[in-house]
Amino acid sequence: MHVCKYRMNEPGPYPVDRQVFERETGKQLPWYRKEDGKERAYAICEACASPVQLIGLFEPLPHSERPYGKHMHRPVKGLGRFDPSVFEWCPYVRRSNAGGKAGKRPLEGVSLKILALVLAHFDRVLRILEQETGMRFSHTFAQKLLESWLDGEGYRYTNATLRNVPWMVGYRARGLNPFGQQITDNDGLREAILKAIPEASIDETGRIGKKGEAFYPLSCAFQHHKVSWEGGDMHESMIFEVRSAAKQPIYEQRIEIRPEAFSYLLGLPPDKAKRGEKRLALARDVYRSRFKPAVLERIETILTEEGDEA
Repeated sequence: MHVCKYRMNEPGPYPVDRQVFERETGKQLPWYRKEDGKERAYAICEACASPVQLIGLFEPLPHSERPYGKHMHRPVKGLGRFDPSVFEWCPYVRRSNAGGKAGKRPLEGVSLKILALVLAHFDRVLRILEQETGMRFSHTFAQKLLESWLDGEGYRYTNATLRNVPWMVGYRARGLNPFGQQITDNDGLREAILKAIPEASIDETGRIGKKGEAFYPLSCAFQHHKVSWEGGDMHESMIFEVRSAAKQPIYEQRIEIRPEAFSYLLGLPPDKAKRGEKRLALARDVYRSRFKPAVLERIETILTEEGDEA
């Protein structure tokens, strides 16, 4: 892996690079430490939050032109929380299965971290999906999206990682009806709907409606999650699709998953964050209706602990 993070709640990911490492860590503990008579550099995996050793930062490698991160098989004090199960699903460890057939993780570790991230940043999750689709989601649509993701236990999906949280919320939700949603920045979608559906209308604000009383079918979904590798770098994508009937799509848009976009929002200072308090309240209400107090307490513990680490 050629990217990493140094703290749990920080923008990133960062490239595995000597100058970046020195700037972000000052070559101090817990990232730089002497072990077995040698100085070693460490960081955190952006996908599974496990500790990784950074190889080749300070010396040339005979087998690689670039320094890289290697997952540890043991805990590293002060850096993430070691979880042996990540070797079964972390995409940087199991490249051959990433983006392919996936199962479900237990409700612990990264699964709980993903739940905590969505609860604390649901407004930002929606902002990413709105930016990708060029649509503005209503309160009702946002609630259905979140509830569907929870119904499918998308937080336990093994291809859902800490690097792709907003996109996997969309991907692991069922197809939803976008009727009444506002198209804010997607001329292709606007034109596709009007061309394919004579009964449809889009008003001056971009809201999807109808010309008369006749009903017409419409659905949208995030599909075809794919992971590819190029020179040791991971690339993820999916398709945003809109259908006017069950079998025939009228609009398709490829979405490149960009972890740095979500990390940027997480790293904004409070005076520039522009948080969506109503959407955060919605997430809290939905969580309270879905999870037992013991699970909610575990999620809150994660948020408190990682807030202390930031």
